Amino acid sequence: MNASRIIILALILAVVAYVLLLNSSNSAQQGTASNLTTRPVIQNSGQNPNYSSSASNVNAGSSSTSTAITDKYLMAFLACSGPSCNDPRNHMTYLAQSNNLVNWTLVSGFKPFSGSVPDLVRRGDMLYIYNPGTLTTLNLSTGEESQTKHVELMYPNRTQAIFVDPCPILINNTIVLFFLPGMYNQDPAQCPGGESSCVKQIMSATEINGSDGLDFVIDPGVRVNIGIDTLGGTASDPAVFKANDTYVLYASVGQGVVAYTSNSLQGAYSQINGLPGNMLVEQGIGGVPSGYYDNATGKYYTYTGTGTIDVAITDNITTPISKSSFLTAISGCNTSGLGCAYDTDGVIGSPGVIPNIANSTR
Repeated sequence: MNASRIIILALILAVVAYVLLLNSSNSAQQGTASNLTTRPVIQNSGQNPNYSSSASNVNAGSSSTSTAITDKYLMAFLACSGPSCNDPRNHMTYLAQSNNLVNWTLVSGFKPFSGSVPDLVRRGDMLYIYNPGTLTTLNLSTGEESQTKHVELMYPNRTQAIFVDPCPILINNTIVLFFLPGMYNQDPAQCPGGESSCVKQIMSATEINGSDGLDFVIDPGVRVNIGIDTLGGTASDPAVFKANDTYVLYASVGQGVVAYTSNSLQGAYSQINGLPGNMLVEQGIGGVPSGYYDNATGKYYTYTGTGTIDVAITDNITTPISKSSFLTAISGCNTSGLGCAYDTDGVIGSPGVIPNIANSTR
């Protein structure tokens, strides 16, 4: 991918966080955190029920279909084709599957729905697909795809929080949601009001028992602080996974990826020795990451998604990953059901990868 296209895609994904945040903050003002049983159902766009586009009436209500999910791994990702892809309300969430984590195909029978920057987790036979501020579920036994509903994050005092870039992970059969806190009236991935340096925090929240993935209480403390030291710099899109007894946290910094580790999922994450500037993937190669560790082979699979979805397979995450190490996992041209127009006049990205195993951590 040439440099100019990478910059354009970076701007698109920055706009995503800002537009989705505005819509989610409007929704938060319509109710209170104490009223957890009443929430609006999103009928069209994952973030704006009144928005009309080519995606109208996609996932307008729960529907049952025959989804042919047979492979070992699942990926949620966004895709959009056409001149209006800089508006995240035109992004669609897709579901793909693979047996080797490199070659992916779209899940037959799955109905893509309107929503940006997705991620997912499996609990039992239910697949939970999160977009900023919303949740859509897929019952793997019946093929029923649910209505899209709002997700509530609260502080312990029950005041509502705004958030973007959700990444779910399962622990003790409970969903923990990693996220970037939102900011009113600006892109939460950037520093406030023209400041050239600041610190961005990646935080987590724990599912409220009985809410079925819809309501969360924010965990104490911060999972990691990420410094920004350039005007227009960004830090966003956390992705967490487990490697043996260690939890790994990726985050997007511009068009690169930083990596951290912790012995506790909801503890503090530390920099990795051996990574210059803590950069696992250098600037310009790709951001908006996802990661997976294969226990059988001891290999790390690092995905980036800013135009196409690419994957690098490495023995460790203590050495920076070069551009030549990445293979194309999903592009418009190589994925049946998309098309080359997604590569030339669109966007594909924001992968979330999990094993297709009931109640697997990630």
